[in-house]
Amino acid sequence: MNKKDLLQNLAQTSCRLAKSKIHGIGVVAIKDIKKGTNPFKYTSGECINYKITALTKEDLKKAKIDKNVMKMIDDFFHPLDGIYYVPHDGLNSMDISFFLNHSETPNIKWIDNNKCDYGIFRAIKNIKNGEELTIDYRKY
Repeated sequence: MNKKDLLQNLAQTSCRLAKSKIHGIGVVAIKDIKKGTNPFKYTSGECINYKITALTKEDLKKAKIDKNVMKMIDDFFHPLDGIYYVPHDGLNSMDISFFLNHSETPNIKWIDNNKCDYGIFRAIKNIKNGEELTIDYRKY
């Protein structure tokens, strides 16, 4: 990323991690976010293109993953049919979107996009400065 791209990226920053009223830490708007906006958009495009690796509990057990790391894997990458889908760079590649809390009346939705390895997010309503961004985990 060159200086121009970095400055554009910084100008687009719209949220931060903060104490959550819902649970522990959450993602909070630091400026108004318009409906339809992807608050996690990279300067290079809409997609967050993580290379994803499928891991089984057996894979993790054989690798003797530390219990604290395993707790984080369980917290952030709930297994689907016994498979954890983890970014290839592991926990160190997690961005702020991993800290979205659950709500049954969310203001963010996940869009499974064939152009992306990971997908994209969209605000499903206008979000005010100071409001927590939430997603329905059942649809994520």
